[in-house]
Formats: sequence, structure tokens, C-alpha cells
Amino acid sequence: MPVLDTSKLTTEAEYQRAFTILGFMAHAFVWGRNGAVSEPASEFLPASISIPWVTVADYLQLNPVICCAAVCNWNWQILDENAEDLMNIDNLGTIHTFSGSMDESWFYLITTAIEAKGARGLNAILSAISGVENNNTELVTHALNEIAQSLNEANHILERMYERCDPYVFYWKIR
Repeated sequence: MPVLDTSKLTTEAEYQRAFTILGFMAHAFVWGRNGAVSEPASEFLPASISIPWVTVADYLQLNPVICCAAVCNWNWQILDENAEDLMNIDNLGTIHTFSGSMDESWFYLITTAIEAKGARGLNAILSAISGVENNNTELVTHALNEIAQSLNEANHILERMYERCDPYVFYWKIR
């Protein structure tokens, strides 16, 4: 396979997408044993994958290894653009998985949904800091309530992990 050309990538989103796809390709090459459990993992990665992956990783200031950003943050899609809550976990789909299983997809989507819902809490932290700096107890109180609500939402989403991700399957079959 020829070395993939990255020179046409221009936007951050294109580099992120390329990083995700190349990461899946690299890890599939290294760990994909064609179903033979006795076949060892590959100790090398061909230049056709490694060179563009390193180039893209350097641009994104990342190491060329599968990371949360690649499998979660840059690897989801909205299923219904008209949904009331676009970032509701039931309205999200995974673009790529290694196994094609719901268990793997759901594991990634739980993380994605937590981060999406948690963003409100991060903004509230900044508001709380501003409130403290300006001696504004009303703003601090409101911000702390927002932080608590955000954490509660994140916990509720995390509690849904077992709905579609069997720990046994994830640990022994996917990981």
C-alpha cells in the first residue's frame, strides 16, 4: 500500500478525522490477528500507515496512539438533527469501532455524552471564580448549583454504562 498523502488536509477537523482513521488502521494492523488468538501482535507498522499518522499526530501535538479524543471526541455523530436534545446519548452514534459491537460503541458514547453534558459545569466553574473575585455571592451560588447539576447529569449518564456495555465483553473481547 502506498504512503497516504496528508498534504490535502487543511482544517483541524480534517486532521482529527485522519488521526482517528489512521489510529484505527494502525491498531487493527498491530492487534488484528485474523481471528487467530495464537498469532502474536505485529511488532512493526508499515510506512503506509505510520508516516501519515506521525505527520497528523505532530500537527495535532499528540502521540500517535489511540486516545480518548480519537475514539470518543472525534468519533461520533448526531442521529436526529431535529431532536430536542441533540447531545442526548440516545441521539448519538459511533462512527467507527474495532469490533462493530454495541458494547464498544456504547463505551465510547458514554464518554462522549458525559463530556458534552459536563461542558456546562466547566463554564460554571469559570463563573464561580468570577463571582468569588467580585465578591458576588449570588453568582457563586448560581454557579455552584450549575456545577452540581452538571455532575449529577454526568453521574446519571455513567450509570447507564451497563445498559449496553457488558463488562465481561468489553474487558475480554474488546480491550
